[in-house]
Amino acid sequence: MPTATFIGDPRGDENPPVCEMAELSFPLGEAVDVPNALAVKLMGNSHFRVEGLAVTAEQQPEPPKRRGRPPKVKPETEPGENDGVL
Repeated sequence: MPTATFIGDPRGDENPPVCEMAELSFPLGEAVDVPNALAVKLMGNSHFRVEGLAVTAEQQPEPPKRRGRPPKVKPETEPGENDGVL
């Protein structure tokens, strides 16, 4: 069975001694046995470290989506259209 360890906020020093989620208690720094479905979800959470899980391609968490407006793309020009000659 996979285990998840609550490691706290990697950017901060003030972390609670226990994190409660999905009817489980995760003491700071201690490994807790978790179901496979929860382990897959926790893999994408920076506050947890997951070990002992064999993940298939379908179970891989999606990378975070980029926020904001997509970049402007200049239209492709045919060779010879804009060769810098005016």
